[in-house]
Amino acid sequence: MNDQPPLSSRIKYNDSPMLSASQTKLLPTLPALPSEDTNGPSQLYQMVLQHGMHPPLMDITSWTQAAPYKEMKKCRALSDSIANNFTPSAANLDVRRVHKPRGRKREAPRLPSLLHPHSAKQRPETAMSVQTVKTVLEGAPANAFQADDKPMTPKEQFDVIVLKEEREEQLYGEMTPQDWERYTYYIEHGIRADMLEPRPHEQWRSIECLIPVKYLQSKILRNLYSELHEEVDFDYQYSLRKSIVDYILTDPVEKKRLFIDWIPRLYPHRVYRSPVPWHSSFIAHKQYCLSHVHCVNQLAPLIQRLWCEQYSSVRFIRTNDLIKLLPLAPHDFLAEVTKHCHEALEMLKERWIQDVAKIFLERQKLWTFMVPQSDRESLDTVKAFFDSIAAIMSRQMRECVTSSVMDFVEFLELHKEGNAFEGDYNELMYNNTCFMNLKFSIEEPKIVLEPSMRQIREILLQCFVEILKNAECIPRIEVALFPEMKKQPYYLRIVRLDEELIQIYINRAIACLLAAHPGPNKYLGYYKPYHSLLNQQSEMEIVNFISGRHDIYDIRAKLDAIQALKDEIALLRITATMGFFNLDLTKLNQDLQDRVQVLKERVISSEMRYNREMNRELCSQYNEMLGKINETPTTTEDVVGLTQYIITSNDKTTFALLQKVEDAKERLMFLFDYASFPVDDIELNSEVFGWPGRISEELKSNEVRLQSIRESSEEKLRKRRVLFEQKIEDILKEIEAFRKKETVSSDEMENNVNVLEDISHRLDNIRAEQEQINEEEKLFDWEITPMPQITVAQNLKDPFDKLWNTAFGFHTNHDVWMYGPFVGLDAEKIKEEVMNMWRTVHKLSKQISDPGPQKVALQVRAKIDKFKPHLPVLSVICNPGLRDRHWKQMSEIVGLNIKPDPDTSFDNMLQTGIGAHIDQLEEISGSASKEYTLEKTLEKMKLDWRDMLFELVPYRETGVSILSALDDIQLLLDDHIVKAQTMIGSPYIQFMEEEMRNWNDRLRLIQDIIEQWLKCQATWLYLEPIFSSEDIIAQMPEEGRKFGEVDSTWREIMAEAIKDVHVLAATDQPNMLDRLTNANKLLDEIQKGLNDYLEKKRLFFPRFFFLSNDELLEILSETKDPMRVQPHLKKCFEGIARLQFDENQEITAMISSEKEIVPFIGKINPAKAKGMVEKWLVQVEDLMKKSLRSIIGESVTAYSENKRTDWVKQWPGQVVLCVSQTFWTSELEEALRVKGGIEDYHQKCNQQIDDIVTMVRSRLESGTRISLGALIVIDVHARDVVADLAKSGIKDAQDFKWISQLRYFYQGLDLHVCMITTDLLYGCEYLGNSSRLVITPLTDRCYRTLMGALKLNLGGAPEGPAGTGKTETSKDLAKAVAKQCVVFNCSDGLDYKAMGKFFKGLAQAGAWACFDEFNRIELEVLSVVAQQILCIQRAIAAHVKTFEFEGTELTLDDTCTIFITMNPGYAGRSELPDNLKVLFRTVAMMVPDYALIGEISLYSMGFVDARSLSHKIVATYRLCSEQLSSQHHYDYGMRAVKSVLTAAGNLKLKDPEGDETTMLLRAIKDVNLAKFLSQDVPLFEGIISDLFPGVVLPEPDYKVLLEALNANISRMRLQNKPWFVEKIIQIYEMMLVRHGFMIVGEAMGGKTSAFKALAGALSDLCNAKLMDEEKVTVVVMFEIIF
Repeated sequence: MNDQPPLSSRIKYNDSPMLSASQTKLLPTLPALPSEDTNGPSQLYQMVLQHGMHPPLMDITSWTQAAPYKEMKKCRALSDSIANNFTPSAANLDVRRVHKPRGRKREAPRLPSLLHPHSAKQRPETAMSVQTVKTVLEGAPANAFQADDKPMTPKEQFDVIVLKEEREEQLYGEMTPQDWERYTYYIEHGIRADMLEPRPHEQWRSIECLIPVKYLQSKILRNLYSELHEEVDFDYQYSLRKSIVDYILTDPVEKKRLFIDWIPRLYPHRVYRSPVPWHSSFIAHKQYCLSHVHCVNQLAPLIQRLWCEQYSSVRFIRTNDLIKLLPLAPHDFLAEVTKHCHEALEMLKERWIQDVAKIFLERQKLWTFMVPQSDRESLDTVKAFFDSIAAIMSRQMRECVTSSVMDFVEFLELHKEGNAFEGDYNELMYNNTCFMNLKFSIEEPKIVLEPSMRQIREILLQCFVEILKNAECIPRIEVALFPEMKKQPYYLRIVRLDEELIQIYINRAIACLLAAHPGPNKYLGYYKPYHSLLNQQSEMEIVNFISGRHDIYDIRAKLDAIQALKDEIALLRITATMGFFNLDLTKLNQDLQDRVQVLKERVISSEMRYNREMNRELCSQYNEMLGKINETPTTTEDVVGLTQYIITSNDKTTFALLQKVEDAKERLMFLFDYASFPVDDIELNSEVFGWPGRISEELKSNEVRLQSIRESSEEKLRKRRVLFEQKIEDILKEIEAFRKKETVSSDEMENNVNVLEDISHRLDNIRAEQEQINEEEKLFDWEITPMPQITVAQNLKDPFDKLWNTAFGFHTNHDVWMYGPFVGLDAEKIKEEVMNMWRTVHKLSKQISDPGPQKVALQVRAKIDKFKPHLPVLSVICNPGLRDRHWKQMSEIVGLNIKPDPDTSFDNMLQTGIGAHIDQLEEISGSASKEYTLEKTLEKMKLDWRDMLFELVPYRETGVSILSALDDIQLLLDDHIVKAQTMIGSPYIQFMEEEMRNWNDRLRLIQDIIEQWLKCQATWLYLEPIFSSEDIIAQMPEEGRKFGEVDSTWREIMAEAIKDVHVLAATDQPNMLDRLTNANKLLDEIQKGLNDYLEKKRLFFPRFFFLSNDELLEILSETKDPMRVQPHLKKCFEGIARLQFDENQEITAMISSEKEIVPFIGKINPAKAKGMVEKWLVQVEDLMKKSLRSIIGESVTAYSENKRTDWVKQWPGQVVLCVSQTFWTSELEEALRVKGGIEDYHQKCNQQIDDIVTMVRSRLESGTRISLGALIVIDVHARDVVADLAKSGIKDAQDFKWISQLRYFYQGLDLHVCMITTDLLYGCEYLGNSSRLVITPLTDRCYRTLMGALKLNLGGAPEGPAGTGKTETSKDLAKAVAKQCVVFNCSDGLDYKAMGKFFKGLAQAGAWACFDEFNRIELEVLSVVAQQILCIQRAIAAHVKTFEFEGTELTLDDTCTIFITMNPGYAGRSELPDNLKVLFRTVAMMVPDYALIGEISLYSMGFVDARSLSHKIVATYRLCSEQLSSQHHYDYGMRAVKSVLTAAGNLKLKDPEGDETTMLLRAIKDVNLAKFLSQDVPLFEGIISDLFPGVVLPEPDYKVLLEALNANISRMRLQNKPWFVEKIIQIYEMMLVRHGFMIVGEAMGGKTSAFKALAGALSDLCNAKLMDEEKVTVVVMFEIIF
């Protein structure tokens, strides 16, 4: 053929490897070419040489494209040799010479007997027997099979198959390297490409059809597409080559010629056959089918023809008729579908079944012969016949049902495209007829479909159910033919609902419904402006509006706005076509209008109610005035008061009320426009407008009446004064009569006392009357009349009153004391009373000059003097402490039995001569008094404890109570123990010493019990929540068992104590002290075990060292639900506030406090940790660092591919900062190498900052704004560094001014942070999206010192005054290198154990620690801490992996670092010991540059005039510190500046386009004004007016907040004073810029009420969603009270 390649190319194609077939098979090789032949071997020689190595496989000279080489010597047509290798016996057969027999007719073979079931010689069909298989394998003839062979078992079949495989392996032989080499050579080189059939184009198209179009069109996958295309071509050609080679090698002759003894064979395929015979059953069933299948009956085609011609078009749902009625309500739609189905059912039952029955009746001969003629004959045949007919009819009905379902689905699919629309709604987009009418209804606080989508879905499914349900009611033909079967449940079997076909159609219908779902939901967006009508927001606004007071203009504006809203709703569409649905919006619109109308009516009704109340109040005031002026005064005060009231009413009140009437008139005119008035209101209004004239007339008439009443009252007062003077004169005369009385008889004394008492009462009445007369004189504007006679009478009466009262009193008491029973007399009281009487009469005897009274005084004094000597005796015998033993002792002294009887008098005792022994008796009485005191003290102690109760309160849900409020008990117990000890040491305790010692022991027992009780309770309260967790008990079984014992003991004690809470009873339980002591011992063991358990957890996850035991236990107790660990993540990871979980509860991302989401590069399944929280937290830590490192790498790549302003918004804030610094470093070093490059790069830095600032001034997400703010701070410092380098003329990248900066280098996959000689690996600790410190020269110096300390494996020690940035700079450096920095506030209470625990966590976690105010720790502790730090630093310097720290082997992370900060010179600070100083590098921190910090901070917030404003902040605080008073809570340092900057940033965020000077002034006032004292406020106002001249602050819009405050203040029943509200607003403004603050003021100043009112107001606003506020927990630690 013309297209065959030349011989040279064929030889070249059949290139041979070095190992030739001739050499392998020891064949003679061709002689070598002569060396003198310079032209090289000829083509013939090359071909011969090639064929000697690898004989040809294909005939390259044949005209046929692909002719095997062996056919060259056959000289025959290729068609004669096709596939002859597969039949070796016919390999040489020529079609032309095949013998054709003639004249003989081949007999048809006879069927073997096994086809006839009744043959007696039938042989059972069995599986091939073992003998048969062996015969086959051994090559025996066919007649070797015996009839009695038994079928093989699977095991025997396996043996046969293995035997066959072994024979084949022997037959084929084993592979040799030469065979494999030659075999592969012929596949690869033995067949030319043009000998192969090209790959069909349809094949590639079929492959492409299996690939999604988006992958075929993807530019990214284009190279992969080409590679796969080439791979398919190669596989196709290789398969053809292998098939040709395998075919040729099936000829043994060719194998020998090609020197190949072995060819690959397929992997053996083993099939086992069941030994159960089946052929006989097949034959039997075949005969059964021949005799029982009735589908060939002539009735079958007639029934089929009837169906096809008349009923094949019947459908259960007539969509053409249905569409004419649409749209319908969903339930009406279902009703219409149900109606169609019923009609179709009736038509099929009445017509189709009857027509089929008619066919049966007309052709009875075709089926009646099968009906049995007697009951003895079987019904099987006729049943089978009718079952066959039923199957035909069921198939026809199935066709009807499936067609009905399909038509219905296709009908629904008219709207399969759905109704989701973009932009504004346009009804022209939906042309097809809608199916269903939907309505919207309001279910507060949202609008819902009526019916819902779920209900519509159920209705749609019910349509399919109706079709199938009605189809199942078609009876079989027997019911129509045989009337007696009509009641039998014989129905055609049609379609089931769960069939796959029906489910496919249903799913298609549901898909149409789902496609129709978005449209209505999206259309609801048109009702979003009215959402406030649904969530009670509008109602709340109206409530807040009407709760305040507004003028008519505001109310009119509000009503007009409400009416405008109603009109706007009225103009909305009443219907909206949505494809599948037609939205009926009439009800929704009307409902919204009704709600708006209700709001309007509420405002109107509120105003009418207010008008009614004001009118009633006005009428009430007029009525009150009328009643007042019509009163008839009864007293002078009433007359004068009423006169003054009328004058005031004429001058002021009537004018004020008249103004209110005018206001009522204005309200009335306003309400006429909006409301109609009921009769009562009309009458009320008429009454209001009639009052001014009426009250004027009443005032005039009553003025005249009051004038006459006044004149009458004045006359009465004059007469009363005359009578008053006469009363005084009478009393003086009575007192003068006492000057002459001198009789001291009992009756006379009693009479005188009574007369004097009467005179005293009369004098009191006269004084009261004098006050009334003087008051009336004052009311009438008269001169006050003095009454000196009253004082004269009082002074004259007093001596006589004292004299006669004393005389009568002693006379009366003397008889009682002397002659009455002395038992029960109070000697001390009698003594005091006698001495007072004696002093009184002694003084009167000298004071009274009249002889009669003086005589009386002397007589009384003489009697008293006579009684006084008996007082010591009375004191002795009336001692209440005297007991029988004392009376016995006194009787022995007197010599008589003087023990008194109940009736013994003092006189009787004196007659015994007891007075002569008074000294000895006083000694006994003294002892009795002391013993009595001890006895009474003990009784009082016991009485005090009798009513002393324990206060037991229930503890949570444990069912047990605990002790509470023991202060009073402890105080009383301590006091009584001291008293008991003192009493036991008294020498007078002997008579009750045993009782006293018992009581003392009881008190000490109570003290011990309470001490152990409280200790046990405190530990139990600590451990009970811990061991309530099943997870903790599972991990600590031994401690759990011990706690169970303690818990049982504790509950028993408390259960017994609560029965009787008296202290004495509750502490009297058996062995109570021992039980509590043992419980405390167990609790100590439990706590030790718990601490060991927590230590293990901390060693596994070192960050647990930074948590307290309580926090750690709270985490470990949440082992089952990882979501409940979320609140504690912030304590372990500085930047992770929450973790993101997917639906499989796998962790996929971390979320910061700023709600920045950073995805993980993998997933963490906490469930695999099997409850070990620390295990998956370690995974979180590891994945956090890997993810951040991966994101940094991706961000570095994306930086150069994207615009910087776009790039900063695509990555986490921390990544943006570090990658930006990385490119700044590289770009600056590159600029240093180029002449003039540093100046150009300075311009580029300025442009980058301008771009970022422009972004900040636009609207951004909060997270992006924080990132950009931090980026501006870093970029400004970077720009300043570039400017400084340019100014200094730096050209070398190794210059100190450059290497002393913080530089970032991305090397390999790691980020390095360098400064001078220090090179740190970027920590990749996620720190959240936080702000950064402004970098000042002081910050740079601190950075250099701390980084140098890290290079030397030392710590850093910034020291300086408060507010200089020591701690914050250390933290910011940690942020720069992405390390966790744990700040620890030191105090003098720290010990070396707590510090050691902290150091363990640092060393293992690789974290940085900043110990704030480190020098507050005690000096003794600092010495030990120095050794602890030295141990860690030595391990870091030695680069060890593990080291021993305080007896514990720790894994070292050598990136850990310790910083300390100190405030030198403050009180309570220690000097660091020398062994501690050498471990740290010190850096002195001074006051930072406030102006620079303020300028850059304001710049990062978007302020334009940042420099000027920052200088104003500094000037403000400087002047305040100079001019204002000095107070403890005044602060003008960095913290105050930071607060102002924060407040200014918040204001800028709210109003980006506002005046910046006004914002700053507002921030300064909001932050500072609240803390200044009243005397400093004017000075502060003067300072800011000088610094901000002409700037007027607008009033902040706190309208909503003020309304909520007013409501809460009223709810708290407080007065709504302006100063109180102002202070609350100041608290709110301070709360916006401070994390915490103090409320300072005097007691009862409203501090607590202020923040509680604010909390309530913010809660109300949060619930009403009127302000961006969230509920928080306010912790009030203390308030400062002056």
